[in-house]
Amino acid sequence: MNEHPTAVHERYRRRRDRFAAEWADLDRRSSRLAHLRFGLALAVVAGLTVGFWGAGVVRPGWVTAAALAAVGFVVAVRVHARVRRDQGRAGELRDLNDEALARLDRVWERLPRPPDHDDPPALALDLDLLGAASLRHLLGPVGTPLGDATVTRWLLAPASADEVSRRQGAVWELAGRLDLRQDLTRLGREVSRAMPDTGAFLAWAEGANWLAVRPALAWAARVLALVTVGLIVAAIAGWVPPLLWLLPLPLNLALTWAVRSPVGTIYRAVSLEPSPFPALGEQLASLRAANLEDPRLRDLAAQLVDGESAALAGFARLQRLTTLADMRHSGMVHGLLQAVLLWDLHVVGLLEGWQTAHGARSRGWLEQLGRLEALAALAALVHDHPGWCRPSLLDGGDLELTAAALGHPLLPPDGCVGNDVSLGPPGTFLLVTGSNMSGKSTLLRACGVNAVLALAGGPACARSLSLPELALGTSFRVRDSLEQGLSYFMAELRRLKEVVDLAEDSPLPVLYLFDEILLGTNAEERRIAVQKVLSRLRALGAVGAVATHDLSLATAEGLADACVPIHFTEQFDERDGRTEMSFDYRVRPGLAPTTNALKLLALVGLDDDPAP
Repeated sequence: MNEHPTAVHERYRRRRDRFAAEWADLDRRSSRLAHLRFGLALAVVAGLTVGFWGAGVVRPGWVTAAALAAVGFVVAVRVHARVRRDQGRAGELRDLNDEALARLDRVWERLPRPPDHDDPPALALDLDLLGAASLRHLLGPVGTPLGDATVTRWLLAPASADEVSRRQGAVWELAGRLDLRQDLTRLGREVSRAMPDTGAFLAWAEGANWLAVRPALAWAARVLALVTVGLIVAAIAGWVPPLLWLLPLPLNLALTWAVRSPVGTIYRAVSLEPSPFPALGEQLASLRAANLEDPRLRDLAAQLVDGESAALAGFARLQRLTTLADMRHSGMVHGLLQAVLLWDLHVVGLLEGWQTAHGARSRGWLEQLGRLEALAALAALVHDHPGWCRPSLLDGGDLELTAAALGHPLLPPDGCVGNDVSLGPPGTFLLVTGSNMSGKSTLLRACGVNAVLALAGGPACARSLSLPELALGTSFRVRDSLEQGLSYFMAELRRLKEVVDLAEDSPLPVLYLFDEILLGTNAEERRIAVQKVLSRLRALGAVGAVATHDLSLATAEGLADACVPIHFTEQFDERDGRTEMSFDYRVRPGLAPTTNALKLLALVGLDDDPAP
């Protein structure tokens, strides 16, 4: 995996172009087969018309030709279906590799937007973990809703050191399995399109049987079907009057009408159009064929694909049963089967047999596939950024986070500047000062986002990163609330109180990240309030980083010996009679020696005195 980033770009370009060419070739074949099918259909009609047209004269040659054309038509339909399926696969893989290129360059608008969350936690808002142009957006694609839910949960809830270690083993193996990862995503998207919400299916799978608790109804369906078929056979044999078989039909139709609502509910949960179960089966089959080495992946694969009680066999049987339920899409054929055999009730009985045998396992199967997708999404970062490191998780001990060349994962690689950062020991904090736009907030977010990635089991945008298990508390983007009658200042105080409560109650050491807190009051009260909050966190043993323009915090009582000052700065150059400002985004020790607010005022033309 020691590749230059341009090598990763080139790999994705080659794959995109290869699948694009494959799609174009299959599109031409599909067009030819469509014309062939049309021609064969005309040949069937022509052969039958000429063969049987006339005054009672049958022309066997024409009828035979029509029969051969019909066989050819059936073969062409099957071949065409396979070509279209292969074309869809090529198109999906072309798009996935094109998305990968956009992801490498952080071109967010060319990527599928991740699902929005109605009430994201403050941490997610502060660190851009969810939504557009977020860490979730950067992670490799996830096909199914349960996969997305797993990724989101991992980003918001830090794992234990043991769990992180297990995930890392799986992630770093999957990083080298590009074909497997893209197949899992492609098929997951098929599943998601067919079943965008698993709720109805899981409610049925985990719910109580409907028909099994009504044995009289099940037996009535069997008896009526046998009687109807028996009368039809007897009528054909001449044993009974020809129309006697029509007698049970009113009963059959009445029973069909009576059970239409519960049967429809079951069908809507299971018999989906298109069906998700072929894609689920392909996902599981690709997992079985992958010959995985990591113990976690092998165990996960074994649970999903080995044995009759595993997901592979279970979903394969469900797929076969749903083809029986899909007869309802066949119009007249289904109507005849229902009228004669009470078809739907027998299908529901078979489905409930599957529900009894496998329904309770269904959620676990889908959640395991979701975990596999989440591991693959983290693995995509490892593959795409070979310069990023595998974080070292410290087991126990004090909170100390140490990173070399730490960068912000959401920045384009060619514009990302790495800095060495050290946070800790407990009770200390970095005081980050510097000019506007110089990189203070970005450094804090880099610390937070990389900690989130590391504790999810993924890589870190750094040459090296070591940290223990920890809990994160942040205050970056606080909003006032008209609905709750909160001022900006009160909203920010509540956020800070949440971080202090976290430091008091969490069994894990707490890392806090504050960016220009308590701006909604006057400078003197703000300084005193910030001092009190930081002193409280210091007493609780928390470790933090605070970005501020208030240099007096470095000498404040109770904080001076806990403060580690670092700063960013800017450069001004005169070019063609204009002043230009630039930044190198490099951390330097000590407090910022300069400010740039007045120079920025001049740059935008707001420093002139008003006219008298």
